[in-house]
Amino acid sequence: MQPYVADNIMHPSRGDKKALALLWKEIFGDDDAFVRLFFKRIYKPVNTLIIKDQDSIISALYILPYRVQIGVRSFPSAYICGVCTRPSERGKGYMKTLMQAAMDEMRSKGYVLATLIPASERLRDFYRRFGFTLPLNYSVEVCKKSKVSPSSFFLLPSTFNALSSDDCFISKAFAYFDLKQRQRDCTILHKASDFENIIRDLANDGGGVWTVKDDEDNIQAIAFAKPVSKTQCEITELFSDTFLYEDTLIQHIMKALKVKEAIVRYPSKSAESKVYNYGLACILNDNIPPVIDLHLSLMLD
Repeated sequence: MQPYVADNIMHPSRGDKKALALLWKEIFGDDDAFVRLFFKRIYKPVNTLIIKDQDSIISALYILPYRVQIGVRSFPSAYICGVCTRPSERGKGYMKTLMQAAMDEMRSKGYVLATLIPASERLRDFYRRFGFTLPLNYSVEVCKKSKVSPSSFFLLPSTFNALSSDDCFISKAFAYFDLKQRQRDCTILHKASDFENIIRDLANDGGGVWTVKDDEDNIQAIAFAKPVSKTQCEITELFSDTFLYEDTLIQHIMKALKVKEAIVRYPSKSAESKVYNYGLACILNDNIPPVIDLHLSLMLD
């Protein structure tokens, strides 16, 4: 494998996968299930940059390709994650070197936009130096569990996740999800493979994907949720045909996860709603349409 930019920056070889997984676990502390998911289903050497000191990997960065929809068109973009340096090697400028190499690589591949989710305010300041100044925001609504059973609502939701559903139903669920995500003006799009990865990740966290179906088995609403405490769950994405289906689904999820409250995330568009920051974006190509209220969700962060 030829070095990408400098003598010590390169794409990993086949034999580096295990070392990268160990480095990820050491730095981020994710459980074995998530690390296996990432390096089995998401990781690709061509989308990874590393710095080596002799045969030891001391820093790494992952560039995951996504499409971004802006208006009626979609463009190639990338999501940067897993930026890390071994603790003993920090303070030597490796992250800066990797990020500059990543910016060059994304532009060379024709990506028009890059996104990431900083783990701390200090890192936000660091990423702003590379042009990550566009905030990716969301709003929340806290819903409390109703005393009325979800079964007495208009429709009773059905549940599914990667462990209990057949491929046919997952494909049908993705088709509904894909239709709904593309109705947004400015958003990061998820492929069918992303959808399956999201289901698996939620299942690892004790959550899953829930749907509302009509009498003809057509999906009318879909939500992605996981417990975040003994009394709360977080619904990170929700699409529905009507508010009635939405309320039914939220109530059913709270019952299924045995919690009293649901923190529901929504795209931040209302001037009255409180805004929370999820991540940052960098425009790599000024010739694209204006990026306004870009929505980012369901990333494996």
